[in-house]
Amino acid sequence: MSKELLHCAVSAYFDDICKYKAYAGSEFADRHKQAAFTMMWLSRFKPIQIKEGAKIDTPYLTINESFAIFAGLMFLDYSITKSLTQTFYKHLVYTLTYRNLEGRGLASLLYLMETAAKKVYSFNNKNGGNYPPFFVIIPEYHSLLHLFL
Repeated sequence: MSKELLHCAVSAYFDDICKYKAYAGSEFADRHKQAAFTMMWLSRFKPIQIKEGAKIDTPYLTINESFAIFAGLMFLDYSITKSLTQTFYKHLVYTLTYRNLEGRGLASLLYLMETAAKKVYSFNNKNGGNYPPFFVIIPEYHSLLHLFL
């Protein structure tokens, strides 16, 4: 782990959070923005470095994005981890790796993802442990289905 790159990521995170709070006139940034800016800056600065000469397998190429997702999800409700599919996880890794991402857009996506996960988790607890498809529970998120399935 590069302490210098981690420090840069943390500094950029706090700079963006401060700018957002000043812009929005808010005292606090919500957990979705905290998660989004954490993911965004960790994936940009890539503080986990692979040693020169090390054997590199494909999963190691996105280790920083995986770490960023793990760190970002710590801000969100636990039920989200039960509803996070492998497909959506791969989509997040791909997005953090190859797309120029804005923090507020990712925060919106995380808000929708957490809201959907809470509804699925709540439905599951009321109905004996059977997870129905997302569109049965939350038709208002139908346009985002491709992200979750």
